[in-house]
Amino acid sequence: MKCPNCETENRDGAKFCDECGFPLAKDAGKATSGELRDNSAAEDEREGAVDADSEGAADEEAERAADEEAERAADGEAERAPETAGEELPEGEELPEEAPESADEADEEDLDESQQATKQLFQTEALKKDAKDAIAKGADLSGLDEPSELYGERLVDSSYEPPVIDWRDGNTMQMAPLPEEEPEKSKDYLASSTKKQRSGAKGVVIAIVAIVVAAAVVALVTFQMGIWGGKTVPDVCGMTQADATSILESEGFAVRASQVKSDDTEGLVLISDPEAGAHIEEGHEVVIHIATARSIPEAVGKTQAEASALLAEEGYENVKVATQRSDEPAGTVLAIAPEPGARAKSTAEVTLTVAEPFVVPDVSNMYLDDAIATLEEAGLGYDVIYIPTEAYADGQMMGTDPVAGTEVKGGSIVYIQIAQARSTLLVNLAHSYLAPGTSVVSNGYNIVIDSLDSVTYVGNDTVSYTATGRAFTSMLSGETVYDTPTTFSGTLTFNSNNQVVG
Repeated sequence: MKCPNCETENRDGAKFCDECGFPLAKDAGKATSGELRDNSAAEDEREGAVDADSEGAADEEAERAADEEAERAADGEAERAPETAGEELPEGEELPEEAPESADEADEEDLDESQQATKQLFQTEALKKDAKDAIAKGADLSGLDEPSELYGERLVDSSYEPPVIDWRDGNTMQMAPLPEEEPEKSKDYLASSTKKQRSGAKGVVIAIVAIVVAAAVVALVTFQMGIWGGKTVPDVCGMTQADATSILESEGFAVRASQVKSDDTEGLVLISDPEAGAHIEEGHEVVIHIATARSIPEAVGKTQAEASALLAEEGYENVKVATQRSDEPAGTVLAIAPEPGARAKSTAEVTLTVAEPFVVPDVSNMYLDDAIATLEEAGLGYDVIYIPTEAYADGQMMGTDPVAGTEVKGGSIVYIQIAQARSTLLVNLAHSYLAPGTSVVSNGYNIVIDSLDSVTYVGNDTVSYTATGRAFTSMLSGETVYDTPTTFSGTLTFNSNNQVVG
């Protein structure tokens, strides 16, 4: 079915044009111009774009233009019909046979006049609306009320497309598809507005920050100047105690000195408390720490632990310990170097000499000479004793008395015990008994021994000997007469107590 308004082909039975929305139903033409105008007036009231005077002028101009357009349209149809009817066809061509009219075509012919009237009313309302919009936008409509004889026919621009009318009668119509994405105009506007707002807020924040920073700088400068927050403690480090005290008291502070062990120059200020730069109230106490020299403490007679603690208090850490045998209790400090009272830095080496007891060393399995040297090195005396025994080999070192490991006083005698067989013992006893200058009785003669030539153990606790001696006789006058030296021999027998019995 062709639309009488835009000549667009539509589906059979459609009530409205798919392109322009023009009514296509049989009863569409029955709509009165009054009803259309009522709908147009309702729409005008919703928009409210122009005032009452402008609307009246636009209505009159639009109605006049619509009437002229309708007349021209009617004249054009009348002129075209005869031209078409009276046209001559080229030679050899014939007009196509007319098909029998269907019921729908007959109905359309019957409704041509009503549809034409509807179309004219539709266009009239559209022109009115365009005129109103033009007036609202300030367009110049002067001359529209002039007669057509002065300006000729006023045809509608070929590019003009009539607006789609929403008839609001409850029927449906096909609408153009929506675009994939909605226009972003409102969003862009909002985004732009947001950026402006943010930009303004950013400026406010920057201004606030600048004010805060400036206030902080002023506060800091005035604080450093001592205008508020108390007075600033001056830097007195490196000064003498007298100078530092004078400066601090001139600022209104109370001063108290504290001595501190240090390697720095004695008498100079090391640090103050509160330290330099601090802000305190006037009259507040400031403690200055004065460097004092370190000195070696008196540690002689103290235990090693007590001496180490005293050295740590003075700051000495490089402490060495030496031992020395002494009759003092073990661990007693016998000496300290440097000597007590000497000044020394904390890095100086300090040596503590600590007592250790005399102990009998172990000399078993040594030769006699080596055992004697070991005892002397340990600060002890010695003596050798022979112990008759068959458990050890003759002459073997048996040990000491006291035994090894015993703590003794310095210089104590330690007896070296040597194993001795019975024969060796009796031979040694014979040497003692027949020593030169002693006298013996041999074969009824008294003989003084000049030398002992040999001694031999013969068994059964008996030894034999050979000696050189002189027989002598005592005169009544008391004079002793000696004979010529001669060699003689004899035997000696000992009992269990090592005494000579024959």
